[in-house]
Amino acid sequence: GNSYNSIGICSNGWASFTEFSSSAYYGITFPNASTPNNTLGILARDLNPNYTSPIDGEEFGLWYWADEATNRVVIQWFTGRYGGSGTDWIDMELILDFNVNTITYEYLDATPDYVTYSGAAIGIENADGTEAVTYALADLADELAITFYPPNPLGESGVLTGLVTDMNTGEPIEGVMVQAATTDPDDDAVFFGASGPDGIYNVVVDQLLG
Repeated sequence: GNSYNSIGICSNGWASFTEFSSSAYYGITFPNASTPNNTLGILARDLNPNYTSPIDGEEFGLWYWADEATNRVVIQWFTGRYGGSGTDWIDMELILDFNVNTITYEYLDATPDYVTYSGAAIGIENADGTEAVTYALADLADELAITFYPPNPLGESGVLTGLVTDMNTGEPIEGVMVQAATTDPDDDAVFFGASGPDGIYNVVVDQLLG
């Protein structure tokens, strides 16, 4: 992959590692060769963070934090739709975590208006707009968090799979929490997975390298 040391932030619900002048707001789809590319679309659409009336005492706006102590960048949009009523607002954050190279979208509040907001898009896109990972707008909800991971972000990984059954009847048991840990004494991470209706569980285990 490519390395970047700057990011452009647009009030219309997206950021880009290579686009610093576009204010594109409608018809953004992922993937798309048209600018902007290298896009992080938390909710790419025509948004308006300039409403004058505060919501619960908080003014609409667009902010960012670059925290060297935690090695993270946080971008927050507290905004409404352009031409909206001022009550159809959304509070969301884009978090770049350089410790594990993840991209997270967090939605504190998302009114129902945004689930059906025509032309809006959620996803991430590569540098030339030929590949993307998207998220369905219809699944947007309050307190939703979406995290995009690179391949094997924590190093070595594996999946522990098994079947949970009743020792007396042999029938599968649903909802049993299975716990796994690595054998490395310096790695105290614990991983969990729950058995499904068929009794089968899958626990994804990532072991930190180094």
